[in-house]
Amino acid sequence: MLRRLRMLCLPAKAGIRMAAERGVVTVINVISEPESKSQIPFDEKALVEELGIQNVFIPVTPKSFSADDVDRFAKALDEASGGGVLVHCASSNRAGGIWAAYLV
Repeated sequence: MLRRLRMLCLPAKAGIRMAAERGVVTVINVISEPESKSQIPFDEKALVEELGIQNVFIPVTPKSFSADDVDRFAKALDEASGGGVLVHCASSNRAGGIWAAYLV
């Protein structure tokens, strides 16, 4: 059931490319849209899709975090077709939080 899961804070272009080379088939971004736009200096969605990786965006904030977010996260993991999954936020707190909620 557990896949190769990697969690990190803000990704770089080179990191996403390396993840793809190492078998990551899904990238899950759990930071809010304003944070994504202000803190990621490239079009993450375009790069991920260019590499043939599924892009999943689940914007989470401490105030908005819900069971629906965890359900969407679980669905993305189920659809990862046996490959690796990269989960990121800005500091690894939300990535770790959604992973912990999923495990519970």
